[in-house]
Amino acid sequence: MYAKPKIILDDITGNMKIMRFDYGYKPFFIDITIDVCKYLKNPQNVIVTTFYNTFKKMSNINHTCPYKHDVIIDKVWTGNLENDFSRYLPIPNGDYAIYCTFNVSNVELVKIFIYVRKS
Repeated sequence: MYAKPKIILDDITGNMKIMRFDYGYKPFFIDITIDVCKYLKNPQNVIVTTFYNTFKKMSNINHTCPYKHDVIIDKVWTGNLENDFSRYLPIPNGDYAIYCTFNVSNVELVKIFIYVRKS
């Protein structure tokens, strides 16, 4: 048996795009790229904070970098995510997607796609 290699996550960037369905998903208003480690030290972006609050209680992402353990997000319920975003953005009724990509040392490791309908 061999030991699992230790991976230290400390150079993390995240990108979040909000897309609107119009004969396919097309960019809609938000395309944010952040340094995740800096954000966790000083969470100032309200759009990113709204998204982060959706899953932080269901994850072990509860401290700043570095992460020396597996990152686990489990049993996420998006709740009223579309209503939370509409407090900050003028969002008309329709179908939307939130595309998130996370890179570590410029290598794409995670993609998350969330689909919502505002009516």
